[in-house]
Amino acid sequence: MAAPRSTTLGIKPIISLREMAERLVARLSDEGRPVSFRESLGDDAGRTEHLVGFLAVLALLRRRLVAAEQTEHFGEIWLIRRGDEGTVGAPTGDDRLSDQR
Repeated sequence: MAAPRSTTLGIKPIISLREMAERLVARLSDEGRPVSFRESLGDDAGRTEHLVGFLAVLALLRRRLVAAEQTEHFGEIWLIRRGDEGTVGAPTGDDRLSDQR
């Protein structure tokens, strides 16, 4: 009987909400200009990254760390970093970015 073959699965690790928020804020800081949501995630982002990215944007909007604009239904979402009113790593109260995956 032949030995079972080893199979490598191309599964990417799931990024946490906190990690995604930190990545988005860093990307917006580096650019210094409005960046599209799609561009902020990168070309190789999959469905999970898009979902976590969108949730991270909502959390960052609530904390007033970013501003967003969408000029038409289902159109591109443009993001820009707001002033340094707070940091991603210091959530308070109900405004926490959970590390749950």
